Amino acid sequence: MRDQANGPADTSSHSTAVRCTQCTKIKEMWREADRRNDVRVAETMTVAMGRHLRAAHG
Repeated sequence: MRDQANGPADTSSHSTAVRCTQCTKIKEMWREADRRNDVRVAETMTVAMGRHLRAAHG
């Protein structure tokens, strides 16, 4: 699961000073799943991030 050591990529168009709260929540959930070696949840969060990025930042 360490292929994405920092969680799903955040490719938002926001400046680095402004963070998307939904991106942050998804990343936190991914990191927690990774810590627990919970592949199912980590994969779910990766998909959620992709959908979120397209919907909110695309």
